[in-house]
Amino acid sequence: MLIFPVALIGMISAPWGGRFSDRIGVKIPTTIGLTLTSLTIFSFVFLKTTVSDYEILWRQVVLGIGIGLFNPANNSAIIGSLPRERVGLASSLSALSRNLGIMVGVAFAEMVIALRASAIPLGTGREGPSLNSIQDVWKLVLILGLTAVLLSWTRESRSKI
Repeated sequence: MLIFPVALIGMISAPWGGRFSDRIGVKIPTTIGLTLTSLTIFSFVFLKTTVSDYEILWRQVVLGIGIGLFNPANNSAIIGSLPRERVGLASSLSALSRNLGIMVGVAFAEMVIALRASAIPLGTGREGPSLNSIQDVWKLVLILGLTAVLLSWTRESRSKI
């Protein structure tokens, strides 16, 4: 239930993010969305094992807002940079790259967690990732996110449609 707010807020804020990017261009909404997303994910580093649901919930809400700002503007930039006859291809490649990114991202996160895990024999009741290993993933996501922010801010505005 604590993950659901990301999708709900993203769904609610995406139309507003799309109108915002249509009005002012894609550079600012994508950059703000990526910054919110990156910093919110990084804020999970500061959580302790005694975290309350509210500490997670407000982060999930801000994360949903960041995604709602970034996705429509980024999709508009991708589709708008190509001639009309290539829009279908661009849309399908965008979906493919998003799905591949999710798969590779999860695999990469699992690798980071596994590299940090100590060799605990199975069956001892102590299996599972440590908080420190998960925090390592969030720190790496910050680096990747800030790199994406830089790329987003320096993008050129081109529209073929």
